[in-house]
Amino acid sequence: MSIEFLNTLHSVMGIVCPASLIAAALLLPVSLYLTSRCKQQNKRSRIPFFLGFGSVCLVILCYVLYFMISVKLYSQSENRMAELPAFTVTSENLHDGVWDDVIGRDKGENKSPQLSWEPVEGAESYAIVMIDETARNWMHWKTASVTETSLPLGFAGTDAYVGPYPPAGETHTYTICVVALRQKKDAMSGTLDAPNDEPDHDVKRSLSSLDTVDGQTGNALAMGTILGAFTSDGG
Repeated sequence: MSIEFLNTLHSVMGIVCPASLIAAALLLPVSLYLTSRCKQQNKRSRIPFFLGFGSVCLVILCYVLYFMISVKLYSQSENRMAELPAFTVTSENLHDGVWDDVIGRDKGENKSPQLSWEPVEGAESYAIVMIDETARNWMHWKTASVTETSLPLGFAGTDAYVGPYPPAGETHTYTICVVALRQKKDAMSGTLDAPNDEPDHDVKRSLSSLDTVDGQTGNALAMGTILGAFTSDGG
């Protein structure tokens, strides 16, 4: 199924599900009333049962379908993120594949690196993620929305950036992903300064969360990456 078709189904089910709850709320009292009347008149009728049981089944069916469509959309979104067009990201703090010490937390000044890229057509804003794939996708930078395409050294505050600090004497690789977004996102999933390799908060989920706005998938337009090594002081 195409993302456009799934988005349409998702929107429709977003209306149908609450409607099914309202219908059940109306039909259940009717069912109980009819059951009571049948008992009073010593009559046997399956209509009250089917009204009550059917309304409950309808609600369950609607929400199961809504959940299945949501899961399918998320899966499609992950695939989309992997296939997005690429654009070039550069940094004045990356030399010969090595990040400058200034971006480090302990060996450095804990300043987010300078970044630049060409504007992406149709993009309203950009999201930035920096991860250490060597250490369980440890997230060092998480900014859901910027409108600039050239960020100075130290742009991100301490609430969004924690510089590299690999174990003593080790060298890790730090990857920055910049995602061009059709519409601005106020937030994204993922945990800063923590591993992000669990199913409920992995990096793929963090990036995929950028692709959905108001239940509609297709918000991500393109993604640029830049990576480099960072070595801590010896122990």
